Amino acid sequence: MTSCLLLFLASKIMAWEVLYQSFGFSGMPLYAGLFLVGILWEPVSCFISPIAMAVSRRFERQADAYAREILGTPTPLVQALKKLARENLSNPLPHPLHVLFKASHPPIIQRIRDLETRDAPSTDKMKMRVI
Repeated sequence: MTSCLLLFLASKIMAWEVLYQSFGFSGMPLYAGLFLVGILWEPVSCFISPIAMAVSRRFERQADAYAREILGTPTPLVQALKKLARENLSNPLPHPLHVLFKASHPPIIQRIRDLETRDAPSTDKMKMRVI
């Protein structure tokens, strides 16, 4: 859904003649439109990225809580997360800015801590409101 929206917006921007005139193009060549959309997208993504990553991390927390609830114990999931972290050489404690802008999953240490605590978030408590 998001990709469709972004492609729609890109097509509208590429059809905007003022964009081409602002950068000194006399016509509206396709290659210039793609290039300009690419250039303009970078600053916009700096503002959208933290929101998208926060939503993704929230879904991952819900998935972990659901797996814990279904399994009845966090042990298999914790073992699997540790094995994945070890085999993929993942960073167990990434910098908070990296988590904010780039991480689609919570840090592995945080996921394990959430799973092992008694009061791990339940899937019922973490449901997002859909408008």
